[in-house]
Amino acid sequence: MPSKIIGGENQWVKLATALKKSKYREERQLFRAEGVRLAEMALASPLAMAYALVETAALTAERVRRLVADLEAKNVPCYEVTPTLYRKISDTTSPQGVMLIMKKPTHSLSDSPPNSAGLWVALEGVQDPGNVGTIIRTADACGAAGILAMPGTADIFADKVVRGSMGSVFNLPIYEDVTQEALQDFCQAKRLTLYAAAVDSEAKSCYRVDFAAATVLAFGNEGNGLSSELLARAQKIYIPMFGQAESLNVGAAAAVVLYEWTRQKRGLSAYQGD
Repeated sequence: MPSKIIGGENQWVKLATALKKSKYREERQLFRAEGVRLAEMALASPLAMAYALVETAALTAERVRRLVADLEAKNVPCYEVTPTLYRKISDTTSPQGVMLIMKKPTHSLSDSPPNSAGLWVALEGVQDPGNVGTIIRTADACGAAGILAMPGTADIFADKVVRGSMGSVFNLPIYEDVTQEALQDFCQAKRLTLYAAAVDSEAKSCYRVDFAAATVLAFGNEGNGLSSELLARAQKIYIPMFGQAESLNVGAAAAVVLYEWTRQKRGLSAYQGD
């Protein structure tokens, strides 16, 4: 069973609290995954875990005790904390009493596998953590090869993004701080066609695009869209709308385009369960 932690000055409690902030996540190369289901998914992933904090009351649940046993079987240190202390650490309104401190995975575009062509998703300046998490989750569902996070995008390993992705950040390689030049070089090296979601007179309906080639789908800032630099390098696409709405939420827009790509590439049989 977990070792007990009494006071808030404990080093593991202080570290977990500090990791709420991006600068400490970057400095320590750690991030937080909170919640029972997220912890179970993390345990099943190849990502390394530093330690776990478990609230005392949560240990009354058989599912949590089993989770702790599995963590300890993998030599992940587990520490029991009081409900009061856990609430100070937590970033949720209704905490489930389980938090993993995980090691950030690091990926370099130059090291991406030679056969990793297919579907990639680029995010430029997408600032809302919920939108970022939703897009990562959808990309994972569509079998994307990875996420290219460009400057201005919300921290991929912030608590809200990790929760919003429902654990998909454990499944997909995330490439952070991808510059315009790096994206262009990557597309050329992998022979990827870059498509940009844009409200533009030159844009083509996503339903009229032939996604025959390996693809990068780029989505931009909630208010301003993609930069002119990226748009100049991409084929522009849009989603037709038939009501009075001015636009779609970027998370919803990404889902529409990603699944149109999936429909074309994987065929109707994928939707029929064949």
